[in-house]
Parts: sequence; C-alpha cells; structure tokens
Amino acid sequence: MLRFLHEKENDLPTSMYETYCKIVRARLSDFELILIFFNCLTRKGAPMKKYVSEFQLFDNLPLDELRFTIHYDVDDFEYEKRKTDILNLLDLAFKFDLKSFGRNADTVHNHLSKQPDTAHGP
Repeated sequence: MLRFLHEKENDLPTSMYETYCKIVRARLSDFELILIFFNCLTRKGAPMKKYVSEFQLFDNLPLDELRFTIHYDVDDFEYEKRKTDILNLLDLAFKFDLKSFGRNADTVHNHLSKQPDTAHGP
C-alpha cells in the first residue's frame, strides 16, 4: 500500500493523498510499528526506511513502547540471582530520518542528543 501511494502521489489530488496516508498510519497497531522498526534495522528491511520517512509512520508510535525490561537468571556457581536490564530501542532511532517520527521528532532528537557519540556508530 505504501509503495502504491508513493507511486501515485502525483496522480492523486493532494487532499486525497494525505487522507490515504493518514488512514494507512492509523491502521498500524503499536505492535506492528515496533515490528516495522525492527525490520528496518535489517539488511532486507532497510529499503522500507524511505516509506517510514515519507509517511512518518512512527508518528503514532508511543515512544515508551520502545523501552523493554529484560529479566534473566544468572547462574554463578555460588548462587543464582535475577538480573534486569533495560533495552531502550529509542537509542537506535539515529538510524532513521527524524521525519520518520512525525510529531515525536523533537522528543527523539532530544533523546539522541543526550547519548554519547559512540552509541551512534559509524
């Protein structure tokens, strides 16, 4: 659907194009948006980034949904303990054009500006 809209942008009246874009964005659940986020980070999913940016797909993504708490057991021959880590996928937002986040772009920019430069990789 996104590719279709991309290809027909010049053929559709602007108001119709914008309406269809909003409908597509609204139909995606938070879970689907997170899967798209992950998919775009893979080699095969990377071409999707252009659509994510063009249609600002992450505009409706609650940024707190990108924060996961991971619990796991550590077996240390002397004792077992429960370890907890926080995985914040927002740390990977630098891999996307800020436009991808729509109204969330300022929040994402502020988050990324607080990260050490080494987190952004090459």
